[in-house]
Formats: sequence, C-alpha cells, structure tokens
Amino acid sequence: MKIQSASLDVPGGCPNNCKFCVTELWKKGDLPMLKNAFDFKSEDFELTKTAFRERLLYLRQHDVDTLVFTGSASEALFNKKYLEMFKEVNNSLGNDKFINIELQTSGVMLIENLIFVEMLGVKTISLSLASLDTDINFEIMQTPEKLRNWNITDLCYSIKEAGGFNLRLSLNINVTGFHEYSDLRQAIAKVPSYSKLVNRCQELGADQITFRKLYSTGEDGDVTNWINSNKMDDAWWAFLNEYITDNGRPLNRLPFGSMKYSILGMSTVIDEDCMAKEGAKEDLKYMILRRNCRLYSEWDDPASLVF
Repeated sequence: MKIQSASLDVPGGCPNNCKFCVTELWKKGDLPMLKNAFDFKSEDFELTKTAFRERLLYLRQHDVDTLVFTGSASEALFNKKYLEMFKEVNNSLGNDKFINIELQTSGVMLIENLIFVEMLGVKTISLSLASLDTDINFEIMQTPEKLRNWNITDLCYSIKEAGGFNLRLSLNINVTGFHEYSDLRQAIAKVPSYSKLVNRCQELGADQITFRKLYSTGEDGDVTNWINSNKMDDAWWAFLNEYITDNGRPLNRLPFGSMKYSILGMSTVIDEDCMAKEGAKEDLKYMILRRNCRLYSEWDDPASLVF
C-alpha cells in the first residue's frame, strides 16, 4: 500500500467561515477524532507526546515522506504550541524525521509568521483560495474584517521573496470566485480564458497549481446550497482537462490517480476528489493524524481508524 502524504489535523479554531467548508458538511455529533488530546497542561501529556511520536514513526516506516499541516475547520498557525511540539518530536526521530513539510493555509496571519513557518521546516506553502481577487476571496471565505490586512499579490510575493518556500496555489474553483474564467462560450470559441488563469498564477510566482473541485455530501444546508449554486459544471472541467492535456507535458501520475502536467514551468494537477471518496483504494491519497492522536485514512469516517 502506498500513501501519498500525511496530514496533521492541527487542533484549534478557524478565523474564516468559508461558504464551501468541507468540514461543516460532516462535523456532526460527538465524533471521536475531533476530541483534542493535546492538553499541554495535562499530567499525562508526555504519554500523549509518546503516542504522537509513535504515529509519526509509523508513517515514516510506511515510506510516507510528505507531511502537511492542515486542520478540520482550523488554521494551523493559530496553534503555535502544537507546531512547536511537532518540531521537537519530529527532530527526535533523527534520520527518520520528516523533511518535506507543507503548510495548507488560507493566508490569514501568514505574512507576519513566515519566519516562524520556515523555522518549523516548512518547504511548501499551499495557499487555499476561493478567488484570485482578494476582496472576493475574503467575502467567500468570510474572513473577519480585522484580518483582511493583506492581499493575495503581496502575500504570494512575500512567500517567494522569503527564499525557502515553494508556492502552491490550491484553487477552490467556484463560479463566484472565478467568474471571469467560467464562461463556456469563451472556451468553445477558443478564447484563452484558461490560459489567462494559468498566466495569472505564473505572475503570482506559483510553482504548483491545484484545481480543486468543490466537495458536497448532497445533504441540505447552507454549505451544500452554496456549492450547488456556485460549482462549475462538468463541461467547464472537461474543457480544463482538454486545455491542460493540449498545452501541458505529462510529468507523472500521482498515487490517487491524477496526472501531473508541466505548464509554463509550473506543475499542474486537477483534484476532482478532494475527500478521496472515489472507488476502492489499494493506495491512499493521504493518512491523517487527528487531534485525538489517532491515525485515520478518511477525514469524515471514524471507521477509517488505523490505530
């Protein structure tokens, strides 16, 4: 069994209230994986830290070499104690420690914490965006006014100027956020709307682009209703696939099935299954070390417990 990467579900809150939030679709009831085991004042905390170390070691013993700081409706940078603990435990693994570390973030509070992020050993910053227009992005992510003190262009330039980071733009594709690239008549008429989108990513300094299809459970609710009103239709995705295959060069196929292409010096991937729900899986897209200090293979199903 191959595992492409491991995600750390960093416990904490999220300042945003994204209209497409995946976690809000499944975060129901008293789910065991959402209980925070990392009480730094607890008398048993050393036992928790040992359990955490064992699970990191398990991942390394299964040849997982990429680790991502992310969260269930949480922004990793809002829990620095946890991240500092990770650094301590990871370093204790010696030659088995993770060195290919990523941060998945909405960008909130990132500029002022770039030195801290680099100190953690992060090599790639995956910036999750609902639009390349800063104001529209803030509105869709419902970022608090007091935290709207940055813009996407300056943030991307700051990440690249820091020198030690790769920049991935993880684009949560939706009609409101990417309306200027959503007119199918442009694609049919061969107007280069996709080219315009890719060129803008290059201008921002992206090393990698992920086009992410919005996920929905189909259950009624505000998140599902917003997604249903704002998801790009299948024809848009088909034209995007055609654009990438026509204009890109295949690099390699990822363990979860998607092909990675080279376009304008950037690696480009279409992620149509962000929750890894499609089909029987011999290989895993990711494994998740949850905030209850247990490993799972799926975000929303406690039955996916590994140990």
